[in-house]
Amino acid sequence: MSRYVRLTYILFVAFLLQSTPAFSSQNIGILPFKDKTGYDGSWDIEKGIAVSLGEVLAENPFYQIIPTDSLLKELEWGRS
Repeated sequence: MSRYVRLTYILFVAFLLQSTPAFSSQNIGILPFKDKTGYDGSWDIEKGIAVSLGEVLAENPFYQIIPTDSLLKELEWGRS
């Protein structure tokens, strides 16, 4: 197999992998932040910031956001 044919084959495979949704997106999980602000309002800062950040990142089709609640359930399950 010539170098040209091998290079063409490699580029073709790379293109296919990149265009496949499973390979072209990143899964991101955002855990709650630690609240050291002393804020005494009704908004849950620890989870609220994580959820808001996830919503902003989810606008980009490259990112698949794992819901914060799902991450917390998995972490609790792993501890038991």
